[in-house]
Amino acid sequence: MPGLVLDACPAIGYLYNGPAVVQFDPAPPESAVVTACFGADCEPAGVDQLRGEWVVPQEAPYLGPGVFGDGSVQTLRLVVVDGTRALVDDEFEIPVAVERTGTFGQCTGPFRFEPVEVSLER
Repeated sequence: MPGLVLDACPAIGYLYNGPAVVQFDPAPPESAVVTACFGADCEPAGVDQLRGEWVVPQEAPYLGPGVFGDGSVQTLRLVVVDGTRALVDDEFEIPVAVERTGTFGQCTGPFRFEPVEVSLER
């Protein structure tokens, strides 16, 4: 049929098992302890800095109750403490970059987490 445009997308579910990356501005003091976890009601665990970024893998002990390391939970609880003072204690949405597929880019394709940018007030 002339002029017929198929707009269907394949029934493919995409997973992302990479880490969430946190970038602070300004950087936390060297004495600060950074902890994080995925999902609500989770218990944050210590995170190490790697080349100026804080990398939170989607694996134990960073997964909250009922959270699988597949990218489906896109919230990160972040707690930063310097001595007895909390610099951050909040949940952040993890930005997501999605590749578009299909002839006209109408379909959602693979995705990945973008860095979570956190402003620290000192």
